[in-house]
Amino acid sequence: MNIGILHERRNQEHRVALTPAGVFHLVKYGYQVYLESGAGQDSGWSDEQYVKAGAQLVFSAQELYGRSNLVMKVSPLELEDLPYIQEGQSIFSWQHLVMRDSKIIKTIIEKELTVIGYEIIEDLFGNRPIVTYVAEIAGYMAVITSLHYLQNETGGRAKMIAGIPGVPQGSITVLGAGLTGAAAVRAATGIGAYVVVIDKDLEKMRRLDDKYHGRISTFYANHTNIAKAVGFSDVLIGAVASHGDLAPRVVSQEMVQSMKYRAVIADLSIDQGGCVETSRPTTLADPVFVEHDVVHYCVPNMTANVSRTTSNALSNSMMRYLEAIKDLGLDKALITIPCLKNGAFFFKGRCVKEYIARRFDLIFEPLKSE
Repeated sequence: MNIGILHERRNQEHRVALTPAGVFHLVKYGYQVYLESGAGQDSGWSDEQYVKAGAQLVFSAQELYGRSNLVMKVSPLELEDLPYIQEGQSIFSWQHLVMRDSKIIKTIIEKELTVIGYEIIEDLFGNRPIVTYVAEIAGYMAVITSLHYLQNETGGRAKMIAGIPGVPQGSITVLGAGLTGAAAVRAATGIGAYVVVIDKDLEKMRRLDDKYHGRISTFYANHTNIAKAVGFSDVLIGAVASHGDLAPRVVSQEMVQSMKYRAVIADLSIDQGGCVETSRPTTLADPVFVEHDVVHYCVPNMTANVSRTTSNALSNSMMRYLEAIKDLGLDKALITIPCLKNGAFFFKGRCVKEYIARRFDLIFEPLKSE
């Protein structure tokens, strides 16, 4: 089987799907690996390093798609990818299909593509091994980035979150106690913030409360508690999990209007539509906007700003699945390995996720195990 590594061009997407170390391993495992020239340069890896690892260089997206059975991407499919995609090809990337143009869905069906989304690869116990690594990075980054936008020169509240003698600390509210939320909590407590965590899963909040020995406050996720916490927060981090479907809008426009002057919202659910009603996608080049005197940071690919770390995490976490595909063949691996089965949006053009079928008015055809 041939693997192609695409050079990303979307929204300052600096990440790359596989590192030279990953390529070296896969070549030894029996794969032919093609790399579009320049794919790793923003993460500090040259074409020469990939060639030394065993990759063969190609010099256009068209050639890359034309040579590859399995295309490894980071960013979701875009309209400009469609002319190059080959019949029966398999695409691995962050997909976020609920947010994609219907023309992309139509092409997937017409060209009988198999489409795997990193964000929904999940084992039988609900663990999402790829999301885990990237979510931790995003949670840390959300806190660091929010502190930056609280400063005078970036249009914020002119406030330092950590307290000093005689001046109380600021408050950070984290919506969601999952992987991303837990990482944000760890970063926020580390800088001395007053931290509130909101979720419906009492067990997750109990574990966080035990871990931090009462240094955080936990609120059950209902309208009253969310409105209260949003109103007193200096920073609001939206880390509401959606498991591939649209994120629920749990923060209303009225709640945003109640926030402190130039407080900061970091909506990490924006790649699935956002959990804040006033959110809209931004880019790393133009990452924030102000609405209702509140600073909004809504960059879907925020971890692209630390692309070397994120690319290493993504490449490492994909190795076991690519090994299984080489051993079993893609079709059998998708049917027999739970993580890959759960990670499929489409299999040979057939929609295997019910919420995607519902959103785009398709026939739902679930993958069946052997």
